[in-house]
Amino acid sequence: EQDLSLNLNYEPEVVVEDITELTEKEWRRYRTFGIGGSDAAAVCGISPWKTARDLYEEKLNHLSPPEDGWVAKEIGKRLEELVVQIFMKRTGLKPYAVRKMFRHPLYPFMMANVDFFVEIEGGIYIIECKTSFSYHMDQWEDGKIPRHYELQGRHYMAVTDLDRCFFCCLYGNNEEEVIIREVKRDFEYEAEMVFLEQYFWENHVQRHVPPP
Repeated sequence: EQDLSLNLNYEPEVVVEDITELTEKEWRRYRTFGIGGSDAAAVCGISPWKTARDLYEEKLNHLSPPEDGWVAKEIGKRLEELVVQIFMKRTGLKPYAVRKMFRHPLYPFMMANVDFFVEIEGGIYIIECKTSFSYHMDQWEDGKIPRHYELQGRHYMAVTDLDRCFFCCLYGNNEEEVIIREVKRDFEYEAEMVFLEQYFWENHVQRHVPPP
């Protein structure tokens, strides 16, 4: 039987009205106020980039994320607009950006900066833009989505109280080499994720006790 305890009707709180106006220092400071979508996989022990201990050090000591893999992240950031244009062309939908920093009203340690939103038949949904390289494509095989990305999408759905998240992943140099996948909200999965994030935040970060 599915856990529907999180199936509530709420609006996310807005922490920052326009994240594009933040300096790099302000951005890093806001990231220490809670757990973001890209942090969720580290909390749950499935991030390919960092451990829960790394994340703890970042949150507590206002550190920048490690420089390892910064080129891949920069490529992803710079290609976001291109990926969303391809999504638009492939689907006929019109995504739009909301450059706000959101916070969950019931679990204020849960934060979100969403790439894009899209309206489909009156419903609002999330779009996450990704880039990948051929040697990572096995993670997308058989209709799958890489687990760390799926967790990011589920975190964003929880914060924004939205039911679907689309992933658009560009893995080549033409518009045919793109994967579009969808994740639907699952409250049972979400309850477990929220529990792990809350435990990490309250028992490690707030108590200054490093995770193992």
